[in-house]
Amino acid sequence: MNLWNRRGTGIKDQHGNVLLSGGGTLKDLLRESAQNDLYLAGAVIKGTAARQVDLVEPVLSNINLANSFLEHVDLTNTSINHCRFSGAKMSNLKLDFTSLADANLNDISLMTSSMQSAFVTCCDLSGAFWHDLSGSSLRIHESKARKLVVTGSSLPEIVIFGCLLSGLNIEGSRLEEMCVERSVVDTAEFRELTVSNGMFLANTLLYVDFIECDLSGVRFDDTTMVNVRFKKCKMNGIVFAGCDLFDVASDVPVDNKQVLECKGEIQGATQ
Repeated sequence: MNLWNRRGTGIKDQHGNVLLSGGGTLKDLLRESAQNDLYLAGAVIKGTAARQVDLVEPVLSNINLANSFLEHVDLTNTSINHCRFSGAKMSNLKLDFTSLADANLNDISLMTSSMQSAFVTCCDLSGAFWHDLSGSSLRIHESKARKLVVTGSSLPEIVIFGCLLSGLNIEGSRLEEMCVERSVVDTAEFRELTVSNGMFLANTLLYVDFIECDLSGVRFDDTTMVNVRFKKCKMNGIVFAGCDLFDVASDVPVDNKQVLECKGEIQGATQ
């Protein structure tokens, strides 16, 4: 019998090791997940570290952790594949160099966590709330997110590639040198962001507002922009090259020399 395959609540022993409903530790969970689909919806996992178990490359696969609670968990260098975290509440996680593939991360709350060089691919981030995240070089590839909210985070050099982002809301965050490539961003608001020296390459931006953002040195290359607004942004050195501009406007002056080989124009402030 698979002793993990039941709904349960986790507890800790006197040494801080996690004890789940079947009485096992995280070491057992990692080993069991390599062989069976695990159902741990509603579990509570606190104060443990995947990298401290005697596995060279920890892997979590085919685990249902929907509506679970994870706190102070170290998943550094862990591969997380085909797992369900829908509705989970997570805080103080270490996800440095962690890989998440084909995971349901919709409607999660992820707070005060580190994501240095983490890699997220083919995941559903819809309805998620991210707050106070840190770490450079986070990569998000070929994922979808409807109404993802990101606030108060520092994620410089973040790379978003091949994603479908609808209803995106990012506020009060530092995303220096961000790169968004070959993605569709539909009905989004970027407010009070630092995106200096970032790049938007070969994207489609539909109904997007940049409000009070630092866009110094940002490049928009080969991007289709429809109903895009720049409001009270820092636009020093910004460049639009080879873009299709339909109903794009800025209330801050943009020099014609910053608009290169584009179809259309920046309304209201081009000089």
